[in-house]
Amino acid sequence: IPLNDKFKKRDDNNNSNNSINEKKTLLNWNNIFKNISLVEDPQKGVSSILNQCENQGKMFSKWELCRIVKELRKFGKFKLALEVYKWMNNRIERFRISSSDAAIQLDLIAKVHGIPSAEDYFTRVPEKMKDMRLYGALLNAYVGVKLRDKAETLMEQMKKKGYCVHPLPYNVMMTLYMKLHELDKVGELVSE
Repeated sequence: IPLNDKFKKRDDNNNSNNSINEKKTLLNWNNIFKNISLVEDPQKGVSSILNQCENQGKMFSKWELCRIVKELRKFGKFKLALEVYKWMNNRIERFRISSSDAAIQLDLIAKVHGIPSAEDYFTRVPEKMKDMRLYGALLNAYVGVKLRDKAETLMEQMKKKGYCVHPLPYNVMMTLYMKLHELDKVGELVSE
């Protein structure tokens, strides 16, 4: 067998194994997602489903859990998505929570428990994790409930920190002003 063919065979086998593993992983998180999304008994909760799976030998990866959260959010199941993060937060030795995860959690907390709880969460996040994503999540939460003064104050803080280098925070503020029918403010933002 020529050398190149030998390596090609090995690569073909690895690709088929990878494909099988990817399908298995897809089936695993998809089945767990279905079980979680169909939870009707609040006493049972997400943690009992995840614990039961792990007791049966299934060890979740962060990717799988984040994928489940993404799907739950997509279907408006914010409380269940927040419960998945709560379960992960109780296992800090296994799951490193990134600033992106913190931003998603803030968004979920705002939707499930309201702005005061989201603000409390924001203050408890370590300073090193407070980046433009976390500030952006809080800004979105304020805009979602039309808290103009808080949104404007936060936007000023974001500018001072250099977090307004791209158009997203400005677009969020324009959305707020349009919701409030303050079209003159939209013009001011565009000129910035």
